[in-house]
Amino acid sequence: MDNKTLEILIDKYLIGTCTPSEEQQLMDWYNMHEGSRPYTTDLDAERRLALEKSMFQQIKRRIATANSKPTIVRRLAKKSSWLYAAAAVVLLAIAFPFFNTWHQRHATFQTAYGEIKAIVLPDDSEVVLNGNSTIAYTTDENREIWLDGEASFKVTKKKDRQRFVVHLADTLSIEVVGTEFNVQKRTSGTQIALKSGKIRLHHTRKGKSEEIIAMEPNDVVYLGQQIPHGITKKINQKAIEHFAWQDHKILLDQTSFAEIQALLAETYDIQTVVLQDSALTRKASGSIPVVNDRQQLLNHIITLYGLVITDTNEEKQYVLTTQ
Repeated sequence: MDNKTLEILIDKYLIGTCTPSEEQQLMDWYNMHEGSRPYTTDLDAERRLALEKSMFQQIKRRIATANSKPTIVRRLAKKSSWLYAAAAVVLLAIAFPFFNTWHQRHATFQTAYGEIKAIVLPDDSEVVLNGNSTIAYTTDENREIWLDGEASFKVTKKKDRQRFVVHLADTLSIEVVGTEFNVQKRTSGTQIALKSGKIRLHHTRKGKSEEIIAMEPNDVVYLGQQIPHGITKKINQKAIEHFAWQDHKILLDQTSFAEIQALLAETYDIQTVVLQDSALTRKASGSIPVVNDRQQLLNHIITLYGLVITDTNEEKQYVLTTQ
């Protein structure tokens, strides 16, 4: 296979348009060149970074699929955990030769629904993962993080001002020197709240140049399909409220039930359906303690919204109705 064809196939794989036969071509190519120096050693930094992000997503999905029971925190450097990841990313492995050392250069952790896990990174920066979240980070001198879910960061400042980068998606990354901030990346949208220090968001949209957003303490940035222009920044916010989950609390501040419904599903695996659409726009404020009993937690929340549980359906969703 010539280099041009290989480059085209790699790009098609990255955007998910490879046919089964093309994926097989890549597999055959990798098997033929394993252990030698292939074309992809010379990939530009942007494409290599995109491939590395894709690898993280593939690993995360494989861990979630391979464990039907609540997932425990695990490090991919361990042989048994690596087998799960290797099965999922074997096709991605063709992309560049350092796949064979991925598990030596990166560590990956995942939390179960409702679990909170504290992690100390090699540079002594501190990360706290919320439930149903995954993080991968480099174990060498490069301070790069890949996050899916929610986490708070307390970043150690280096004398040489070495930057600390958190990648949320192919279109968004956070550049840090030394600071404390919280990130929530869910299917419903992304929120970044800055408690102290300064950070810069690098946001790229298809067909447009990169947008850099500077954040000061108590700034909160929101990204999502429901937000005008896809992104907005609010200043002088109560950023500390975004860290409440570390104290096992859910803080509501004129929060709609639609917002809390998404939080319950994605962080605690509490699925709900409301019989009246109008109830989704109801708003409430208050502090809710997070307890292990899921139905008890749900009851604490829906009481503030004037809702009650009537049943559970075949999809194991709690059916709610207005009082």
